[in-house]
Amino acid sequence: VICTECHKVIEFCDPRIHQIQTMVGELLNFKVLHHSLNLYGICGDCRANTQPAQP
Repeated sequence: VICTECHKVIEFCDPRIHQIQTMVGELLNFKVLHHSLNLYGICGDCRANTQPAQP
């Protein structure tokens, strides 16, 4: 995941991604060599820094 504010990158691993890669390869008769998945958003630190002060 990549923060669009501070550009922090946090890598993660989920076995379901590999399962999807395998399934798509089989379905399309395609030898998938590698994959890339990028998720963009705003990290917790950046969200906390932009929250209005509580009265």
